[in-house]
Amino acid sequence: VSTQSTWGYLDMEKEPDSSVTCRLHNLPRSLYCLGCKSFLCVGCLTYEHGEKGHNAMNISDYAKNVLGKTLNELDASFSSGEFAEELKKLVEQISPLLPELKKCREALSVR
Repeated sequence: VSTQSTWGYLDMEKEPDSSVTCRLHNLPRSLYCLGCKSFLCVGCLTYEHGEKGHNAMNISDYAKNVLGKTLNELDASFSSGEFAEELKKLVEQISPLLPELKKCREALSVR
């Protein structure tokens, strides 16, 4: 049994479908541990992570940080022309499929 399972905190890479409620403390996993890169409840932070000196942040703040970084990366990619080039490649790949998709849609609407 891993430490994550013992203490009830959630490692999204190892347990992506796990409950949002801590198994040990029956509390919502409302925090993100920066040291372990996992979601945990207040009890886990107090009794396990706090003793190790780990820092945690509210999940909504963590989500805002991740979203902000992602948007900045997309913006940089778009500004450098990489995004436009990748989009052009994608359109070139999809374009030949459009006539076939149109035929399928028409066949389905006849039924």
